[in-house]
Amino acid sequence: MKYAIIGTSWITQAFIDSANTLTDFTLGGVYSRSLSHAVEFASKNNCDYAYDDLTTLAKSGVDAVYIASPNSLHYEQAKLFLTHGKHVICEKPAAVWPEQLRELHDLAQENGLVFMEAIMMLHQPHLGTVKEALKKLGKIGMARFDFCQYSSRYKLYLEGGLPNIFNPEFATGCMMDLGIYVVYPALCLFGRPKEIITRATLLPSGVDAGFASLFVYEDKQVVLTASKAAEDRIGSEILGDRGTMTIDALFELSKIGIEYTNGKKEPIIGEVSRLTLMANEARDFIRYIKHPQESAQELRDAQQLSLDVLEALTEMRRQAGVSFPR
Repeated sequence: MKYAIIGTSWITQAFIDSANTLTDFTLGGVYSRSLSHAVEFASKNNCDYAYDDLTTLAKSGVDAVYIASPNSLHYEQAKLFLTHGKHVICEKPAAVWPEQLRELHDLAQENGLVFMEAIMMLHQPHLGTVKEALKKLGKIGMARFDFCQYSSRYKLYLEGGLPNIFNPEFATGCMMDLGIYVVYPALCLFGRPKEIITRATLLPSGVDAGFASLFVYEDKQVVLTASKAAEDRIGSEILGDRGTMTIDALFELSKIGIEYTNGKKEPIIGEVSRLTLMANEARDFIRYIKHPQESAQELRDAQQLSLDVLEALTEMRRQAGVSFPR
């Protein structure tokens, strides 16, 4: 199976490196707005095909595409490739608006194709282990999911620049970047909340530098925090009346343990390399394509969760006053 990539950032290189550990999944095309850059990136990865025109790439002989372009471009690019019969794995967020995501899901289903949002935690074998371990905590009344990571582009913004990650034209900001990594575990582990309350620190550009949200459930509260202008040091926690689960690397769902109320500690999941994490994600994408009947329900569940997350993010953006051009 041949795949192409859109975008030549570090995350694209990480995907290629992970895909190289799998069998029958070969890089067959590289797209960049600059043909010379596409040629250089393709050559570095032993690929003979470089493009600066998306339609030409969509009409090529690749079977699938990995999209890692700015957020605002995901919908149109994914639609183009689905229309041309290509399977799509798209970096988060797969779309900016819920109606766009629904359309992409429908288009993929109508054409017998796989459309999948690239969110690593959903595709790790140890996700089931974590869910099972939650039962050891007793009655869960509170959770705190945090992802604060100081952006390498924030200094440039403060100096008067407008990098893509802080430019509303590209549908970016903290919620649409790091925020996805705290909303996903909340909805994956606890379902949709009854109520969402969100406040954010808005930058003059119009996007958020960070936010805090409260997800209210019948029997628990989940606090979500994220920032691109600060660095967290204490990780995330799920608190029950028998013990507390600590999660050091939330976006990987790794480095997890339980400390019980009697002081006993139990390791649950150790460190997992990014290469393994992304390879597991790519492996599921391939499995969905090659075994559509056996994996149909799993894919539908993943797509529904993706939609639930985007609907939650849309409500959070509305409350925080973050708006993007349509």
